[in-house]
Formats: sequence, C-alpha cells, structure tokens
Amino acid sequence: MALALASVITYFTIGKEDFKMFIYVCSAAFFVKLMEFFIRFTNR
Repeated sequence: MALALASVITYFTIGKEDFKMFIYVCSAAFFVKLMEFFIRFTNR
C-alpha cells in the first residue's frame, strides 16, 4: 500500500518530467503485491 501511495506521489511531483520513474515505482508496487499474494496463499 505504501508503494502505491509513493507511485501516486511520484506521478504528481516528478511524473510529468520523468515518466520513467513513475513506471519504475508502479512496477515495484505491483511486484511486491504479487509476491505478497504468493506468500500468503501458497502456504501449506
């Protein structure tokens, strides 16, 4: 959740000039959520 908030803040502060940084932060947030999903639901 913190990375999603960081991506929104990044978009509105420096996203206009450097859109690549916004993409990096969004992809990091997506990757962390994906790993959280796998860790949570693959425990046996």
